[in-house]
Amino acid sequence: MSEKMTVTFYRKESTWFGYKVEVDAKTNEEAMEKIKDYDYEQIEIVDEECDGTEGYGVFYFPDGTEIDERE
Repeated sequence: MSEKMTVTFYRKESTWFGYKVEVDAKTNEEAMEKIKDYDYEQIEIVDEECDGTEGYGVFYFPDGTEIDERE
């Protein structure tokens, strides 16, 4: 049985953007992998410009876990 979780994450494009997305995953690690493979449904852009470095930024999970992938 699949479970959906709502995750907010930040990614560098032309500038930093924050996204709230729905991911079909059972664990935070599985959700991160699916997000990096663009396997999610976008709910909304939560922050159109924010500070950070190249690549992915911070992932915020429904269980309160935060994973920071900034260098």
